[in-house]
Amino acid sequence: MGFELDLLTILFLFFVGSFAGFVDAIAGGGGIITLPALMAVGIPPHIALATNKLQSSFGSLTATVNYAHKGLLHPKELLYGVFFTFFGASSGAYVVQYFSADFLEDLIIFMLIILFIYTAVSPKLGHEAVEAKMKKKAFYLFLPYSLGSMMDFSVLVQEFPGPLR
Repeated sequence: MGFELDLLTILFLFFVGSFAGFVDAIAGGGGIITLPALMAVGIPPHIALATNKLQSSFGSLTATVNYAHKGLLHPKELLYGVFFTFFGASSGAYVVQYFSADFLEDLIIFMLIILFIYTAVSPKLGHEAVEAKMKKKAFYLFLPYSLGSMMDFSVLVQEFPGPLR
């Protein structure tokens, strides 16, 4: 599964990554820019997902440190979320290895299209403060695992048991 990137491709990815970081800092969602770019230059989907996950981890860490310095975090409450996010992302990263590159590429494109459509029809998404619909513990137990696993597509294991090669 070897591939080589020439200097022009590396420069392209550098500028795409910089732009995605800028977008991510303002509104989030930089991975929606970087993942297709990584795949467009011929990086296999498994490696593109791992690269995207790694770069987004640095963005999340930076945001977390900034919020912590401003006193906006409650560390005891976050422990649940950190644990279940780690568990979800780890299980998703393990499971994604069982998918063929072709299937995974099609799935990623499909998921990005669905995400784009959802975002396009929800123009006020995140603009208004709304009251929480879940208790904090339920939120920290459910959402981080779900997001962590969905980001690595492990949710699909329920429908496709075993390797899809």
